[in-house]
Amino acid sequence: YHPYCELDNRDDPIFDDEQLIRVALEAAKYFVSRMDIRLDQVGYVAYHDVAQIRDELQCVRRLGPEDLDATGCVPTDPDDEDCGCRQEVITNTVLYHLDQATAGGGTNIAAGISLGIDVLATTENHYGRPGAAHVMILMTDGQATHRPADSPCDDDGDVYPFDDDLNNDCVAYFAEEARDNGIVIYTIGLGTGADKDLLRYVADLTGGRYYPATRDNLDDIFDELYERIFVRLIK
Repeated sequence: YHPYCELDNRDDPIFDDEQLIRVALEAAKYFVSRMDIRLDQVGYVAYHDVAQIRDELQCVRRLGPEDLDATGCVPTDPDDEDCGCRQEVITNTVLYHLDQATAGGGTNIAAGISLGIDVLATTENHYGRPGAAHVMILMTDGQATHRPADSPCDDDGDVYPFDDDLNNDCVAYFAEEARDNGIVIYTIGLGTGADKDLLRYVADLTGGRYYPATRDNLDDIFDELYERIFVRLIK
């Protein structure tokens, strides 16, 4: 939709794929907005032909104090100077970048998982917390069409059940890396073009779950994810 055009084509069937992406992003934004910034962290990786870390983990351990109770900080109070972790941090980073996302380009799922592992890591320059539940939510509307350049998974073509499809094998390789780092991946296939077999494999391998999504069930999917993740956190 262009503001200078009289005709709004957003409901035209030709835009169905983009509409599903937009519905998914709106559901994801609501999911992120429900998080408790005093306890939770969230980051965002975008991928198409290549992948990019849009946001490292925000916000407790990155911008807030080590012990919220000890400082008496109130993250939701804009006048509280005792801590740097407040709702505006999430709004101005993760929610902002989710709002800017669009469909386009190829589908480098392997690179997305690889950078997701980096975001959740506890190593230097990353902000994952040892002992915390590390969860990744992977959304795609397509097949794996690309893989990271010079990837170690190029040598493992006979290991995974994908008929020597190196792009899919690479996804499986990094799914194993996620599993070995204690990361659970929940996968969401947007529409009929998503590779449900690959997404189910990734979810099953890491202890997550695969969700086939339509425009009508995305809110329900993210509601269930919210409940699953927080039940996992308190077990």
